[in-house]
Amino acid sequence: MRFDPTPEQLAAIARLSLARVTELSAAASRSADPGESLTADEQLAFDASRSAVEAFPGVAWSPLAD
Repeated sequence: MRFDPTPEQLAAIARLSLARVTELSAAASRSADPGESLTADEQLAFDASRSAVEAFPGVAWSPLAD
């Protein structure tokens, strides 16, 4: 399976703080539901994280990794 974040998802990740992106990535690794109300940017970042988790199960993923 291939992981290709959309330009909108990448832009949303860029607008959020590192700490918030890390929280969203961790939540995406645990569940398909973030368990809270998200802003539009947060939802895009969460969706990108979920896509990565689904594409690479069992692999820790950070949207900020090289």
